[in-house]
Amino acid sequence: MTRGETKRDGERPERLRIFAALDIPGIAIDSIAAWQGQALAGQQRLRPIDPGNLHLTLAFLGDRDPAEVERATAALTALDASDPVRLRLLPDPVGMPRRRPRVIAFDVESDAAAALQHDLAERLREAGLIEAAGTPARPFRPHLSVARVRGDPPRGRAARDVVAGLTPLGGRAGHTFDAVRVALYRSELQSQGARYSVLADVELPHRSGG
Repeated sequence: MTRGETKRDGERPERLRIFAALDIPGIAIDSIAAWQGQALAGQQRLRPIDPGNLHLTLAFLGDRDPAEVERATAALTALDASDPVRLRLLPDPVGMPRRRPRVIAFDVESDAAAALQHDLAERLREAGLIEAAGTPARPFRPHLSVARVRGDPPRGRAARDVVAGLTPLGGRAGHTFDAVRVALYRSELQSQGARYSVLADVELPHRSGG
């Protein structure tokens, strides 16, 4: 059940900014937090994403009214969550989008995540929440954002420089792991950054990271 509330008679219902994402286990969070503390130290242009907010986005749905949030919840909770969703982080940080990066991220290799995202997208289309089937859409590129670029996105050489010199994710722990759940999140933009709260979730079978 969602946590949005309808406003008083005569007022429009509250709209919630929502997205669906995969949550990662503690071993991966710890590994990335350690990398943030080392690789981003002294980087004035980059703001680390709070380790508690690390996730792999599957679908961003924007501002939605309560009825649409309910449909998104139904789509997410109907997913087949019987198999583990194995994720592999590629160790080299990248700027996204490449030409004018707004975030620093690690690309993710995962056939299971791609299949889950496809299933979710089909259910969201059926619910009328994203573009109709057959409409061109941006290809899904699984990634884990770990820092935001401050100010206007850089261009050209400055775009390359924003990731130049950032060290790869070290060690083996936290590189390959199973996602722990898929969740529907509400995002509230605040002066200190986005605040996320879970509206609905589905637990996934998982093993320890490796």
